[in-house]
Amino acid sequence: MLSHLGRREFISFNLTDQMNAEKRRENKLEWYVMKCRKAADVAANIDATIDGYEKNGSAIPEQNRIVSYFIPAKTIERQTVTKSDANVQQTQVERFRQEAALHGNAIRNTLRNFVFLQIRPSGLAVLAEESWNGEAKRIFHYRDYSGEEVTVTKKMMSCFMEACMEYGSKLEICTVQDKQKNEITQGITVTVREGAFAGLEAEVVSLQYKTEGLRFTIAVKLFSNGSYAYVHDRKPEDVIIPDKESYVFNTNFIDRIEDSLLTILKRRVKRKESPEEMEDNNQLIRSYYQLHNARIEKKDIAVRYDAIMSICASMLKSSSAKSKYAKLMKRRMKEVRQQPTDYVNSSRCLAYLLSALFLCTKDPVYRDELKTILQAPPLATDILQRHLVILRWLK
Repeated sequence: MLSHLGRREFISFNLTDQMNAEKRRENKLEWYVMKCRKAADVAANIDATIDGYEKNGSAIPEQNRIVSYFIPAKTIERQTVTKSDANVQQTQVERFRQEAALHGNAIRNTLRNFVFLQIRPSGLAVLAEESWNGEAKRIFHYRDYSGEEVTVTKKMMSCFMEACMEYGSKLEICTVQDKQKNEITQGITVTVREGAFAGLEAEVVSLQYKTEGLRFTIAVKLFSNGSYAYVHDRKPEDVIIPDKESYVFNTNFIDRIEDSLLTILKRRVKRKESPEEMEDNNQLIRSYYQLHNARIEKKDIAVRYDAIMSICASMLKSSSAKSKYAKLMKRRMKEVRQQPTDYVNSSRCLAYLLSALFLCTKDPVYRDELKTILQAPPLATDILQRHLVILRWLK
């Protein structure tokens, strides 16, 4: 699901606005995901409301009561972080306390506006009438892109509360935009190996190839209606990876994808694919394209990778993806031309971009420039020569 995950949207509604009719009728006890500008401050009001149940007895029907709540910004108190003196060496205990304080504050800041209520819809309606529930303390629904209230199961809520302490600032809550009909990606699914989400399936939503190794973000479906808990900065050893996807986590996976694409493209332009082979090859290309949101720090490799993903989009004949990559390739090409010293081999970067643009647009200008660039060593013996040979057969 690499292309769908990654942006947040918070929509403010009154508690009684657009309440789902079916939920009102069922009046089921659930954990509701709510937001509040001053979430930490509202805890005292919720405690007072719960205390009032005991004082008023049967005057407050059980179906209208708050059963439980969780406010990360209140549960995780802000810690005082003492600045360390560079001239004074910290003891191991002092260093541990400082790291723990920073960790706790990071969690609190990330989830500072969330309020989780275990309550029924009838209870939410009553809560909306509380005198304190207004202005900066107003509690409102955290909704999905369809405007539906977001809820979470009791079991998953338990996992989430544990994850708040475990993952800290690496944890984020996001909603997921409805899939576009013309999208051609499916996510890589892994299983979380240990920790709060151990045993749960998660989708890899981005890859970062860094100097210290591969890092990625996973999305665990935490709440109903398409809301996820993102956990950033994961390592391959943190998850169980299916054998069919394991190549993604190898250092030479870009070489393998490029070689495979060129083999398929050669057979395709020479019309040597049977309908069955074409279907199988397209499925393979889709599996490659699902990685198109990978982020790579080294500029030369990033340019090459984007060009390869552009070739995938062209071979799958996705008009929206082709249009997106045509713009990206042109922008990349402008950057390489204007700042060639930012790249280890700017000519090689240009060659990849030209190959991708010609396959996307069929404009011979790109192929002619590619031919000129590849005439100079050391590119005369580069894999890019395979690109040129195949592109010469295209008209």
